[in-house]
Amino acid sequence: KIVINFSDVQFINSIGASIFTGIVQKTAEFKGLLCFTNMKKVHSDVFEMLGITRHVKVFREEKEALDFLKDKD
Repeated sequence: KIVINFSDVQFINSIGASIFTGIVQKTAEFKGLLCFTNMKKVHSDVFEMLGITRHVKVFREEKEALDFLKDKD
């Protein structure tokens, strides 16, 4: 279970997008859960374009993601 909070992220370049693609692949490989929180529109647009948002749970706030993951034990 991984929660990534984007509140301090200003932009995502191609290297960052590549890293997140790898994280998504590894998480799926190990049947894990990956949650993104506090995303700005630019983040969601990039991840939508790359198809990443199909493989992660997106939450407005970190607490929502943590509450969701509590139920997934």
